[in-house]
Amino acid sequence: MSYRSRFLAVCGAGAVTAGALLVAVPLWLRPRLPEPLAVHWGPSGQADRTGSFGTAMALDLAMLGLIVAFLLYAVLHRDAADHPDRRRPVAALLAGAVTLVLAVRAATLAANLDRPDWRAAELPLMPVLFILLAVVAAGALGWAAAAHGPVPPPRETPAGPSMRLAAGRRTVWVSSAVNPWAGAAALAGVAGAAVVGLLAWLFPFAGLGTALPPLVIIGLVGAIVHRVGVRVGDDRVVISFGPFRAPARTIPLDNLRGATVEDRQPYQTGGWGLRGLPGRSTIMIRGGETLVLRYASGGRLAITVDDARHGAALINALLAERVQAP
Repeated sequence: MSYRSRFLAVCGAGAVTAGALLVAVPLWLRPRLPEPLAVHWGPSGQADRTGSFGTAMALDLAMLGLIVAFLLYAVLHRDAADHPDRRRPVAALLAGAVTLVLAVRAATLAANLDRPDWRAAELPLMPVLFILLAVVAAGALGWAAAAHGPVPPPRETPAGPSMRLAAGRRTVWVSSAVNPWAGAAALAGVAGAAVVGLLAWLFPFAGLGTALPPLVIIGLVGAIVHRVGVRVGDDRVVISFGPFRAPARTIPLDNLRGATVEDRQPYQTGGWGLRGLPGRSTIMIRGGETLVLRYASGGRLAITVDDARHGAALINALLAERVQAP
């Protein structure tokens, strides 16, 4: 049996066990539970939302089904089981997600158990903290367990473009790409937030303040994702977002094996934004010329950016220069 088959078998057995627990335990406790159940609690720990027993069970099983679907997609279409840099985050995410579903259901059942009515079901802060700790611990165990597995040999990759560097000169390459639609959404969000904020201040009784947070979020997200910039130089690659180049991610050249240039379109990566899985991701701002960074660990990160050929050439030249240095 191949490692991929064993990986799927272990994860599948865990999913089946989780599904059995989500069905068997609530059915066993059904006579001791109120109808409807308390399914949501406010900051004070008092129940403020209800749901039927059947609906709660169906939602749990639907969440578990989504987790299993993600597993199948990651393993069968993204080869996650065959690459440690993708296998570890997938295993951690799956373990944490399944633990979250089970822990939330356990806390819900415990809060409703032997209560005469859903209003009497309370959920204090301590169980919530235990749930978070359990999710983090399960994710860490999944990450550690997935570290043991095959490491495929590096695939031969066509050499990317390169250039000659002048001795003693400091060479830097800076470029960016802009998505005008995301920029328009950012402007619309900021303008809408300003208008709604002014109206909410002038007419406080109208309840317009509830529309302010979504508009602010749209403006912030649009501002961040409408532009991506890449800077190569000083032994590092810096990827930044937004008009103020923040947030930013720094990748030391020591972590890279090379760079190539590809043509990628949104339909090939699943749309705009950050697409893919850790170890094989694409920052898709607009279709077309794409800078592909090849990690020494075997993973890849692609960024749609203008003049990607010169950026890849400089990265490859800097890496070659480091190899030749005594």
